[in-house]
Amino acid sequence: MEEHQPVPEFNPEENQPSRQQWILIAVVGLIAICGILLFLSGGTLSAYSWYSEQQAEALETAAAATAVVIERNQAMKTASEWPILLFDNFDDNQNDWIDGEIDDEYASIQVTINGVYQWETSAKQGFLWRVWPESDLVSDFYLAVDAQNIGDNVDAQYGLIFRENDDSYFYWEVSDTQYYRLFSYQDDWIELIPSTFTEAIQPGAPNHLVVVSENDMFKLWINDQYIGQTTGSVPSKGQAGVAVGLSYQGEESVIIFDNFELRAFSSEE
Repeated sequence: MEEHQPVPEFNPEENQPSRQQWILIAVVGLIAICGILLFLSGGTLSAYSWYSEQQAEALETAAAATAVVIERNQAMKTASEWPILLFDNFDDNQNDWIDGEIDDEYASIQVTINGVYQWETSAKQGFLWRVWPESDLVSDFYLAVDAQNIGDNVDAQYGLIFRENDDSYFYWEVSDTQYYRLFSYQDDWIELIPSTFTEAIQPGAPNHLVVVSENDMFKLWINDQYIGQTTGSVPSKGQAGVAVGLSYQGEESVIIFDNFELRAFSSEE
């Protein structure tokens, strides 16, 4: 059995919203639009606030870093004005540096003084040669030198020694590989700053090395760029000089030093 139902009649007017319904729809739509705009404006304000906070933090960090650089540069400038103990531009050998020919179980070395202090070395085994002029024993000091590797061996080491006293000392070593280290020696090596890279070192060019010691804090600069610091208390005072080194048999190097400068805040005999 089949049963048929009439198709519902379609009256367009009956399906249109009334005037009141249109007003209600408009009000609801307006509320929705206002809500969306409020949400978006809140998000924009939040994003702007976050950006402002980040920018403020970046400016604060940059200002702090600038203040630290200024403070460190001022520390070097202040130390560079301490009373001078010794300055040598190596026009002659008035300060009785080691010169001439050295030939021992470690190396064959030719040292000359003629406007610069030149060390031409050939290693028989790994070695470090250090040399210093007679001066007062100092604890707090400003020590500087211009040093340059004019040979082909970028691995050759050169640098400064300080607080040299009864075969105990500190040694700051650099090389044209653009790495530096700092040690103390007291019967054995103690590494205070491990091998560290810095673009401040200019391979093949003169490098102005500065170390300032104050209250057992050693601060280091290369070519007027601050590169690091460490502490050391033993030995507590000593003399200062320069050093060259090679690591392996058969290595060669040519290192020159100039404008050796030692200043001291205080000194003791």
